[in-house]
Amino acid sequence: MTTPDVIHPKLATLLPERSSDAHKGSVGRVMVIAGSSLYLGAAIHTAMAALRSGAGMVYLFTLSSAVPYIQTHYPDLIVHPLPEKNGAIVEQGVTYLKAFLDDHPIDAIALGPGLGQHVHTIDFIQSTFWLIQEMGIKTVVDADGLNALSVSDFQTTAPMQCVLTPHIKEFHRLFPSILVDNRTLSSRQDAATQACVLSQQCIIFKGAPSVTTNGTSMVLNPYGNSGMATAGVGDILTGMVSSFIAQKVPLFDASVLGMCAHSLVGDSLFARKGNGLIASDFIHEIPNIIRQINSN
Repeated sequence: MTTPDVIHPKLATLLPERSSDAHKGSVGRVMVIAGSSLYLGAAIHTAMAALRSGAGMVYLFTLSSAVPYIQTHYPDLIVHPLPEKNGAIVEQGVTYLKAFLDDHPIDAIALGPGLGQHVHTIDFIQSTFWLIQEMGIKTVVDADGLNALSVSDFQTTAPMQCVLTPHIKEFHRLFPSILVDNRTLSSRQDAATQACVLSQQCIIFKGAPSVTTNGTSMVLNPYGNSGMATAGVGDILTGMVSSFIAQKVPLFDASVLGMCAHSLVGDSLFARKGNGLIASDFIHEIPNIIRQINSN
């Protein structure tokens, strides 16, 4: 197996460019498929992070019962209801997604945050994944999206069509054949490379440090801190990466930019809030960090 070259990209060169005549439909349209009654915050965090990272339009597909609340408190999001049972989205929701995708162009999809592992939702995730892959839409798969799918699902879709963002527990479930010592950087690098080769998709292996690879190149995240070990921070990453993909940043570059910018946001917040930072703090800090990256 060829070891990927470890590179240190200048983040400013990865930022999406925006023309003076840009409009909301030309700077990235993201579909977020997320949320359950227990984890509605995951859906909101993902969608708002996509907006704050520069996407022009973010469509959030989530529980029908949650729509009035989100429309009231997060009016910048375009919220669509999906059928639910016992606080979880059910497989019939795929029909709603297909009807929407047939009529609306979408540049990137975020699939998985907070969906839960109800049996009906697992069926929904699997059917949804095949729908969006048949349509050729680049997808960031996170959290319960990873829990509901298998390596064979990713092997049978187009290579480098997805970004997979597992933490160590999700990594073990998705890639049980890959041995990894999470305390050792070289082991994490080898494991990320093997996962990329096995799945044929881009990997962001979250941890300390996070490792991103497309099988040819690899980036070790030089940023981040222990204060980021709080619920919802991974959902922010998913929203940021999907936003950059929607803004036409190439898949691997969008993954690297999202990973590093996400941790720079965390470092900025940690300097002021320490271990008391929470995922909601990230939303308003994202544009400040992107401006700083752009000025360097």
